[in-house]
Amino acid sequence: MGWYFRKSKSVGPFRVNFSRSGMSFSTGVKGARMSFGPRGTFVNVGGNGIYYRKKLGSSAKGNSSHSKSYVQNGSVQYVEKYAQTVDAITVQEQTQGISVTNQAIVKDIKRARHLNWLWVALSVILLAYVGWWTAIIMLAIRILLPRFFRADVNYELDAEAANEWEKFADFFSALKTSKKLWVIETSQRVMNTKTNAGAGRNLTRSQLTLKKTKANRTIGFGVFSNAPCFKLKGKQCTILFLPCDIIIKKGKHIVACSYENLEICTGTTNFIETDPVPKDATIIRYTWQFVNKDGSADRRYANNRQLPVCQYGRIMLQAGDQIGVEIHVSNAAATANIGTAYRYYANYLEELSFHNQAAALSSTFQAEENDDAAHTAEMPAAINDNYSDIFDNADDSAEQNDLIDEMMMFLKEE
Repeated sequence: MGWYFRKSKSVGPFRVNFSRSGMSFSTGVKGARMSFGPRGTFVNVGGNGIYYRKKLGSSAKGNSSHSKSYVQNGSVQYVEKYAQTVDAITVQEQTQGISVTNQAIVKDIKRARHLNWLWVALSVILLAYVGWWTAIIMLAIRILLPRFFRADVNYELDAEAANEWEKFADFFSALKTSKKLWVIETSQRVMNTKTNAGAGRNLTRSQLTLKKTKANRTIGFGVFSNAPCFKLKGKQCTILFLPCDIIIKKGKHIVACSYENLEICTGTTNFIETDPVPKDATIIRYTWQFVNKDGSADRRYANNRQLPVCQYGRIMLQAGDQIGVEIHVSNAAATANIGTAYRYYANYLEELSFHNQAAALSSTFQAEENDDAAHTAEMPAAINDNYSDIFDNADDSAEQNDLIDEMMMFLKEE
């Protein structure tokens, strides 16, 4: 569609047109003609060498490629212009550098899972081949022996430790005031930001739910704790926060990590929202789905829509190569104090561990000193006993008497 200049020559009822794209033919009446050429079929209106034309039929191949780049299901799809997709949730099981306690927790969780599957399989087999009464036996086993079907994680918390844990849990529970919580599942680096609203990454996310559990309850995937805990549950992963440890499950992978090896960082991130904006989110500006470098809308796209840029809170859980989780919070203010509260609580646990180790070491030294004192006290008694034996037997022979006299004279000289 547009204005152009051309030259033509009539050959009978047809007219041959010459242009930069090649030769084409046209027919019709003066001022309204139809042309056929390598670019397709056009209707031409005009005169005196200046015409206006419009293409008939399907769009050209060059334009059809743009139709694959429009919004589909609320997310912009430009797969051919992206780098490789990477998994944003890292849950990697390791054996080196992991404490004995964390290894024992993971081992108990896996044992409980295997016993649960074994119990289900055995119940089905007995019910199918033996009789319905076997279901009563299997149910009684499950009720009377619950410890075999769960992983018990118990803590001995004094009043001060329980109070510190409760304060940290309250800071994290403040996330329940947010309308939406998400965990980032995959991440793609955008190679062409111009056609992706200017975003540097393309993220897929799923919603999280935060729940605080009471003491002496099963808190998730067969974990039983005698202390109050809280958990974040998503589509792909579940995160359990316990007084001294964090447990993350993703699929078949389970990782336990102590707080001294975990880092929790908080901040904000700008997110170009394609879904409905949560009510408690802060919109800092607007952009376009297809945007120029100066921030203006790209006029080449007819369905170019305006998108809000929201400021969300971000929480990063990191433990070396073992754990990596990114969480977005619709209410950015809810994450303001979580990082500080976690650092304070982690320092408290570190000091508590140091004092416990120092107390244990002091007890060991005290026990060793007591053993040395007892050994020293026993030595004079043993020597006196030996000397008494010698003096008691002194009258047995004259030779022994002479030996005793010589020893006494020696002692007097000394």
